Amino acid sequence: QSLLPAPTLRTPWVSIAGTMLPATEVGGDFFDVIELPEEIVAVAVADVTGHGVGAGILSAMAKSALHSQLQHDPAPVSVLKNLNATIYEVSGDKMFVTFAYLLFDRSKRTVTLATAGHPPLFRARKGSARVELLRTASLGLGMRPEASFSSITLAWDPGDRFFCYT
Repeated sequence: QSLLPAPTLRTPWVSIAGTMLPATEVGGDFFDVIELPEEIVAVAVADVTGHGVGAGILSAMAKSALHSQLQHDPAPVSVLKNLNATIYEVSGDKMFVTFAYLLFDRSKRTVTLATAGHPPLFRARKGSARVELLRTASLGLGMRPEASFSSITLAWDPGDRFFCYT
């Protein structure tokens, strides 16, 4: 629970809520919502393989590495590339992290997202009954030292809803 942010972030332009229902006392799932300068908000959802103390420790290291990376470059491809290198270096052979990362930019009214082995994210556009599945193809973090990552950038309108999960 100590790895989780406040349950809700509300600004004049975005509202983000999250919850976690753990399967065990200690695990490797976490999400984070980070306000950045210039009205940018980063959202991350991660799932470390396995359960227990090892997964919890790797989860804490991944979150720490995320916050460190955001100080330098919050662009999704840079974030995934650097997290991958860190997680590969500190994790065991059979451990990896699935990761979804979104970067909301108010002034550009865009969301740039990238996933690493993570299930698709969902977007429901205001006024539409259709739900879009969003993901980028790549391996989970920590599986290979030189994995490649890509991102997609989408316009968003007030009232659009995004759903991330693990």
